[in-house]
Amino acid sequence: IGFWGIVAEIWAIIDVATKPDSYYINFPNE
Repeated sequence: IGFWGIVAEIWAIIDVATKPDSYYINFPNE
């Protein structure tokens, strides 16, 4: 795993912890 892989994983953990599930249900893939 490279540097950005680690950054993305940490960001994902923080993102999931701070945003409600409804955010992902209504959020299209970009």
